[in-house]
Amino acid sequence: MYSRPSLTAVISGEVSSVDQIHIFPSKFLRDAGVTVFPSYRVNEINFPNKIVHARSVGATGGNEQRHYGFNNIILATGSIPYVPKVGSDQLKGVFTIRKFREAKLLSEFSSEGLVAHVIGAGFVGLEVAEALAKRGIKVSLVVRSRILRLLVEEDLSERLTRRLEGHGVQARLGCCFEGVQGDRKVKAVIIDGQRHRSDMVVYATGVSPNVRLATETGIEVSTNGAITIDNRMQTSLKGVYTAGDCCETLDFVSECKTYRPIGSVAADEGKIAGVNAVEGAEESRGTIRQQYNKLFGTGVVSMGLSSEEAHSLGLKAKSFTMRVKSLQSEPFSLRKRENIMKMVVEQGSDRIIGWQSIGTREASFLSHYMFDCILNHRGISEVAESGLKFDLQVE
Repeated sequence: MYSRPSLTAVISGEVSSVDQIHIFPSKFLRDAGVTVFPSYRVNEINFPNKIVHARSVGATGGNEQRHYGFNNIILATGSIPYVPKVGSDQLKGVFTIRKFREAKLLSEFSSEGLVAHVIGAGFVGLEVAEALAKRGIKVSLVVRSRILRLLVEEDLSERLTRRLEGHGVQARLGCCFEGVQGDRKVKAVIIDGQRHRSDMVVYATGVSPNVRLATETGIEVSTNGAITIDNRMQTSLKGVYTAGDCCETLDFVSECKTYRPIGSVAADEGKIAGVNAVEGAEESRGTIRQQYNKLFGTGVVSMGLSSEEAHSLGLKAKSFTMRVKSLQSEPFSLRKRENIMKMVVEQGSDRIIGWQSIGTREASFLSHYMFDCILNHRGISEVAESGLKFDLQVE
């Protein structure tokens, strides 16, 4: 069990072994009373009789079968990479980044002077582009619209674009990726009808929920393809709980169900599902998206809803540029002036529903404070009364 966000460090060459990015070492799990069955794949769950059927996989598997009984069960089957259907996945030089071995293969393939195209501009795509650029590879980022479209406001996206271009990564914004050309290996990509030389293509185009086990047994899935949940993380089948990238998420701010395959969200959901699977009574109020990263030397923070995501969830929202004038209270005595900050507010009220920051200095304490504002439905006037003096510039 390892940290998936650390996979880009494998690509850059900073990490060479899965042991370097373990989250839960085997001893920790054993001491906690958790039994792990590595190299086994669940191929069927008999829900009426409450039996899990698993089969060994891998070079040393031997096709052994095991059967496990259960009282309640949690489906945490994660997600699978979404790959555009352009018929390129069998060519040498085409990669997805979801598992350690995939990152390791990409790292071994990479060498200085190659030309790479990264498809997608979420955090994963940006991290991959940065890792490859560090290896001396000429990188182009191919984006349908703009960088981090659902996570940050447009001017912050533009600032980050300039930052990555300053590090030698070409950003092809508003482009349509149409395919890959090659015989046995990648030779070129087609973008907006034009052919561009390429040695490798990395798909960072998002994920789809892995719901095979759920759908085979009639468990309900939502229109976005994820397993449906109630506020106890229970599926449509009593005694069957779920958490993580395979299921939908209740957004705290909008109170709407959505699909949000993010590690921090999965962790919160897993705690609730775990408690209830052992006959607890934990209920979810929903989750607040929190994402932090450092890209090309620039700290990026995004939490709650951006104005674009708010609109997609049925909320009318507007964003402001937040400029700190003075930090009168002791908790705010941090240097934040080098960061560009955005506040997202629900129209019709002054309720803060999102916050973003991009800059060279981390905004950790202020981030925690703004998260607390979102969690407690605070408005702009309440923030001003706290001792944080600021101006808001309407977009």
